[in-house]
Amino acid sequence: MVGQREQEEEEYDDLGFWEKIVQPICAEFTGTFFLAYASAMCVTSTAVLPICIAQGFVTAALCIAFINISGGHLNPCVTLSVWLSGGMKILPFILYLPSQFLGALVGAVFVRASVLENSFNEIFGGASKFRGNRMISPYNEWELINTWDTTPVLGLIINVIVSIVIFTTYLQCNIDNRRPVKLPIMYGFAITACSLATYVTSGAGFNPVVSLCNGMLAGYFDDLYVYIVAPICGCLVSAAFFRLLLGDEDKRFFGK
Repeated sequence: MVGQREQEEEEYDDLGFWEKIVQPICAEFTGTFFLAYASAMCVTSTAVLPICIAQGFVTAALCIAFINISGGHLNPCVTLSVWLSGGMKILPFILYLPSQFLGALVGAVFVRASVLENSFNEIFGGASKFRGNRMISPYNEWELINTWDTTPVLGLIINVIVSIVIFTTYLQCNIDNRRPVKLPIMYGFAITACSLATYVTSGAGFNPVVSLCNGMLAGYFDDLYVYIVAPICGCLVSAAFFRLLLGDEDKRFFGK
């Protein structure tokens, strides 16, 4: 395990400035831009299943596309969990975060530019939206959903739990040295499954910058804390599990 990490560090040190810094930043900006745009546009669908499949599959596709450049994080919580788990250096960690925010912001701007005002307001700009026991449509007035007896605080707890699933999946499939081949597709599968499990209760928002930027452009901030606090808590727990219990020998603190 140690030898593998030393080899990875040597390969990283051999890279030039373009491959170390410029390409990864561009990849995270571009990937998060596409993700924010697609995540907002897919809510124009009239059913939960295609919305969740679209969000998960676009994440999987983009992560596969950029896994060898930046890791295909597309989410500051993934970046934080990877850094805390020993999977990346401090400089990329610092640079990824503003790149992801700017990518999500530009994606939200493109949504605003490509959807007419009435329709844009109807879908709240594609913002993450707590539904729960409110007799309202997920995004369209004519698509009322059944009541579900819950509260935003319970929705927060739900999203923390499923966020742990998502970020643990990414860590185990993509930075654990015992895995001979990375599996970025599983990141998207986890998002699809967790979105389906929580869409009509907690709103299924696991990416803070996408939720924030789409909400900003629509002026919609209701229960936004659910979609910022929950993923951050989930990524911290996932990183702790990885470091203390689940990680490979090189990154795990105990049981070596």
